[in-house]
Amino acid sequence: MKKAVVIALALVMVALFAGCGLQSQLAGTKWEQVQESGLAKAILTLSFEKGNEYKESYDMYYDGTFLAEDSYSNTGKWAVDGDELTITYLDSVSFTYRVEIDGDTLKLFDSDDDSYYYPFTRVKE
Repeated sequence: MKKAVVIALALVMVALFAGCGLQSQLAGTKWEQVQESGLAKAILTLSFEKGNEYKESYDMYYDGTFLAEDSYSNTGKWAVDGDELTITYLDSVSFTYRVEIDGDTLKLFDSDDDSYYYPFTRVKE
């Protein structure tokens, strides 16, 4: 009987550990990076949707006015391999980043310079 309880607890721990991977930490989340300089403000939003759908938007504002001509949106797919995230846009261009998540902070480390990262803050909806 004790052996069955120990095995059951071990299986629960394995299931909990597997659920903490990067894939499950990103699925269904949205992240923002806000940059401000004087009257200019840029908001880059990354959305990692279930089914590995990816959405990205870059919204520019000047003095509180939305600048449509300087803004864009893009879609694609996202995939995880260990601590690496690959984003592939619909035009087949891909970017791979090493990822760290610490609470509500997402760090995308540059593949050319691993000491540099792009910080994002979780959007709570």
